[in-house]
Amino acid sequence: MPRVPILGQNGEYGLTPAPFLQAPEPDGLKSGYLAWKEADVPVFELTIQGSSHYEWSQLPNFPTSSWCPEVVDGQCVGGWGQPLAQHYTLAWFDRWLKKSGEAGYNSADARLTADADWADRMSFYFRSARDYPDRNGQSLHCDDIRAAALGTASCVIASTTNSGNGGANPSRTSGSGGCTMMNEPAGFDPVLALLVLLAAAGIWRRAREKSREKSLNLKGMQ
Repeated sequence: MPRVPILGQNGEYGLTPAPFLQAPEPDGLKSGYLAWKEADVPVFELTIQGSSHYEWSQLPNFPTSSWCPEVVDGQCVGGWGQPLAQHYTLAWFDRWLKKSGEAGYNSADARLTADADWADRMSFYFRSARDYPDRNGQSLHCDDIRAAALGTASCVIASTTNSGNGGANPSRTSGSGGCTMMNEPAGFDPVLALLVLLAAAGIWRRAREKSREKSLNLKGMQ
């Protein structure tokens, strides 16, 4: 059951990239997003345009659009998918794990909603979406970030309503593919969130090590 904030990142084409013979279901990669949203737990789900399963790797000769041509001060300069993935990952960690006064705390919300800077790198096949509150308690809800940023959908401000419990539940009036912003309380355990994120990082690290071992084994057989 969803309990802590989550950021999901998807590749369009999986392990073996092949062109789509017909347009896929736009929300086909949002099952996790929908589960977190239904549980009313903060969630951000994005899909990188033209990406494969290896979008987050640096393995030579693997199918990916994501090479990082240059690293400056720990940041990827140039490239396509990795700068986007790095931007949102760091901003999401800063949003939920940093304390007031720490680097990245004050700018986290602005970086996570810098749609105009990154939307053109998001998939036009699969919708990227978000649903979580900023530090002021204003919920940032968008069912199709790319469409809203590029002007094919619009963000609207939804008013809150008194639900009988102090107005804790906001009214959601999102349009088709549009975005809504509303006020709602937020309260999540950052320590628990950190533990979940560290566990996810460990899984990712083990998967990367296995990929390296496989690559080395293949080279040894040549």
